[in-house]
Amino acid sequence: MQVIDINNRSLITSIPIVGDATLDQIVLTPDGTMAFLASDFSYNGFMYAIDTTTNTLVYKVSSQGGPGPVHMAMHPDGSRVYLAPFDGKNTRVFNIASGTFGNGIPGPGNGGIQPIGTPGVSGTQPVFTPDGRYLYILDTPHSFSAIDTASDTVVGTFPSPVAGVNGGRSRMTYFVLPD
Repeated sequence: MQVIDINNRSLITSIPIVGDATLDQIVLTPDGTMAFLASDFSYNGFMYAIDTTTNTLVYKVSSQGGPGPVHMAMHPDGSRVYLAPFDGKNTRVFNIASGTFGNGIPGPGNGGIQPIGTPGVSGTQPVFTPDGRYLYILDTPHSFSAIDTASDTVVGTFPSPVAGVNGGRSRMTYFVLPD
């Protein structure tokens, strides 16, 4: 991982992440003191925690025990990271204070990696409501789910028409407006 000073346009340091060449997911705590990185499309992958005040790797933890996350989302209060897998099944919740994953939140996904040419679940980042009460996750090409973050349970699954197809994967995005 490269740390860059954007004001001076210079490299501050490199933080070695050994054993995972496809890191492409990152979320930050709201105060910016911790960064969490993960790779997608890897089985038994890892999530890495970086202390941004010291630019050091704090720990790595097994992120799934199954399909890796396509997307990650930091809860607005900075207490946990949600990892949405590419098979639309269990969303994992990482508790930052304890450094552990809780039980998975079941999703309606069909499981397994979808071959090219088959609609997959690779649409968009999970989106929190402004108050952090609900998290919306695209979990199949035809639906997305609402997760109540107080109980980490699915409280509704909503149909969603398949958007345009690009390389066999449906692409869509959404956002949540404050009430």
